Amino acid sequence: MHAEKGKFVFIDRAVDAKTGTLRVRAEFPNPNKILRPGMFARIKVDLGTRPDSILVPERAVAELQGKNFVWIIDADNKATQRAVKVGQGIDGKLLILDGIKPGELFVVEGLQKVREGALVQPKTVEPKGQVSPQQSQTSKSEKE
Repeated sequence: MHAEKGKFVFIDRAVDAKTGTLRVRAEFPNPNKILRPGMFARIKVDLGTRPDSILVPERAVAELQGKNFVWIIDADNKATQRAVKVGQGIDGKLLILDGIKPGELFVVEGLQKVREGALVQPKTVEPKGQVSPQQSQTSKSEKE
């Protein structure tokens, strides 16, 4: 990782269809002469924070024929499958662009066993990968 912060000086208007890449030119201070002209790099750019974003664990999202679904738990503790629009992955979680509202419960473990309208016993998942002594089954929508 390069220690100095840089700035974009050119961004191509289109993604190359053959390679799936976007041509970008950036300038970085190079006091130790680590970077050489024409070097190739893979970069990860922080695009900031999306307000009111919902992140769910990747394992909570089921993909079927190119569509993504999450099992939502309603007020009567019954499961309902709902289509969601998924954005980028962030540290083992997926950004949900549409389909879940903040505070809704959804299934994280046991997706294979859940059926439409099935009665479930929700259990809250501990944040940041900490699992409670009881096996966790559901999670609340997280706000970023």
